[in-house]
Amino acid sequence: MLSLTYRSLKLYFCSRSNVLLSMLGALIAFVLYLVFIKQGMVDQWQNMPAKLALLDNWLIGGVLSVTAITTTFSSLKQFVLDRESDSILTDVSYFKIQMSYVCASAIVGLLMQIMMAIVMMNYFANSDQVTFDLALLPQLIIIMLLATILSTAINLLILQFVKKVSTVALLSTIIGTASGFLVGTYIPLGALPSFAQWLVKLTPGSYVAALYRQLLMSDLLQNNLGNQLDLRHEVEFNLGVKYDLFGSQLSTWQYWGILLSVIVLAMALIAIVSSWQKREQR
Repeated sequence: MLSLTYRSLKLYFCSRSNVLLSMLGALIAFVLYLVFIKQGMVDQWQNMPAKLALLDNWLIGGVLSVTAITTTFSSLKQFVLDRESDSILTDVSYFKIQMSYVCASAIVGLLMQIMMAIVMMNYFANSDQVTFDLALLPQLIIIMLLATILSTAINLLILQFVKKVSTVALLSTIIGTASGFLVGTYIPLGALPSFAQWLVKLTPGSYVAALYRQLLMSDLLQNNLGNQLDLRHEVEFNLGVKYDLFGSQLSTWQYWGILLSVIVLAMALIAIVSSWQKREQR
């Protein structure tokens, strides 16, 4: 299994174009923010204390969530390619073969999130003099792991039904484009109509983005809006830091509960679909 995992990682990282394309959704979100979105949001929040730090951290949370989604999907393309060409000839069990793709995808997702975080934090430290608390790194890595496992599970479930690599390329384009909207990165949650807000709340990746934002923005919000609870709640809602569901605000543990439940459900469905497909092949 380790050799198959290494093979998948090597095939992913040896193709520079593949790596770049897998990052395209995240890079587009980052560039759009810098060129078009940031100034408009700064003008809108011009009376807000520490607005640059708040907005930059808001963007980081969204881009990291998009990175986890798109890079794990791109890595799992090898799963479809091998299945289409029957290129895996080994006595390793089918379960271990699938786990090799999962492990490779998880490693890719985690590494690419770390890389994007370093790039964005350094950029904002130089351009906006925004400082980042290194004490948050362990919690940040934990959320990255959660995002990676979640995205890998959902993407692998989707790809169970894909038979051709050409279809993967089409899906990759769609996911790369849509993910920025669905995690509330291109447009803040509060600026969306009600129907679009519900679409965001139905997207697991948006809860990952919210966890990132809570971690990165909590101290800033407390220090600058700690005595203005109504304004703080408005900012948290509009920027997708916290969500209201059915009239009540979710706690941090509820975000974790939702995401872990989705992971368990996705893994169970993968097992069911894989078992069914193996029976169909006999």
